[in-house]
Amino acid sequence: KMDSSCNEKYDTISKSIKLKRKTMKKQIHNLRMVLAICCFITGTWLGYQGNITAFIVCYTGVIWFTPYGKTTPVIAFKALLTILLTVLGTNYRLTTYTGNHSALTIKYIDVGQGDSTLLELPDGTTILIDAGTPEEAQNVINTLHSEGIHSIDLLVSTHPHIDHIGGMPAILDSFLVKAYLQPETGTYPLETSYTMDLIAKKLDQSHIPIQIATAGRILYEKDSCTLEVLAPKPDITMEDLNDYSIILKLTYYNTAFLFMADAGYLEEETLLEEELDCNVLKVGHHGSYGSTSTAFLKQAEPLYAIISVGAKNDHNLPNASVLEKLEAQGIAIFRTDEDGTITVMTDGNKLQITTEK
Repeated sequence: KMDSSCNEKYDTISKSIKLKRKTMKKQIHNLRMVLAICCFITGTWLGYQGNITAFIVCYTGVIWFTPYGKTTPVIAFKALLTILLTVLGTNYRLTTYTGNHSALTIKYIDVGQGDSTLLELPDGTTILIDAGTPEEAQNVINTLHSEGIHSIDLLVSTHPHIDHIGGMPAILDSFLVKAYLQPETGTYPLETSYTMDLIAKKLDQSHIPIQIATAGRILYEKDSCTLEVLAPKPDITMEDLNDYSIILKLTYYNTAFLFMADAGYLEEETLLEEELDCNVLKVGHHGSYGSTSTAFLKQAEPLYAIISVGAKNDHNLPNASVLEKLEAQGIAIFRTDEDGTITVMTDGNKLQITTEK
């Protein structure tokens, strides 16, 4: 009788364990199905939005979360599908961003309260606009090295303020610089400084030609890619050195970019008769109150605005009124203090904007 009772208890426990295992397997099965469906929906939506990387990740999740097939052939098939998806997605990504043209890349480097922008033109020409403060020089150098850059075709000093030229001496020491561009300031008395003297000395020692930027000068023109100087205008006297800033416009097929350096209202006013329409605007003077007028914005009509500014800076930049103007016109805002280094890639038709943070 005792043996019979034990057997009955054993059978009961065994059945209970089997039932729990079956229930658990069913729950895991259902959970995997839910995850696969979620990945499918999310991947489809993100793919439609153009985020190909997320699309690949989500659809890989669909393949592996789908709770069917544990045999070796099925696992091998899933692995093959994953590889195929990655290859096709990568190929689509390259095709989308380069199309029939080579890619143009612009990096708005996070240099705190300062300015530095790297242009990598379709034929490999490299242009560095400003180099931030002395403290941020190594950051700029690291960014260029990460892009495989060892020489700079044109180094642009938009105007001689320390937050723009402070890193120039280190750049001149670290890279082969082929030409140096500085603004025409007319009769404006430029204050001498240790940094300016050091830059002049290094330019002379390395026999680097110095070019003067005046409105209308074409710095680069090849294969539907043009870099033009819009300002400073000749024979115009300004009271602020910022209003002698070099302002550049880069066009590539159907896309255009404006680089405003530290230009204020007065220098902006000299441009209102120009073709300022652009996709991306590098906002002037770190978003200061005295820059980015409503009239200028209406003339430029950018889709995106980039503001180079330091986190918790002493000047409370960008100014709230500038942000309000941008938002009022429906312009998407990117800021280096919040987004880190901002990268824009284009094939001349489509834009891809990615942020470091």
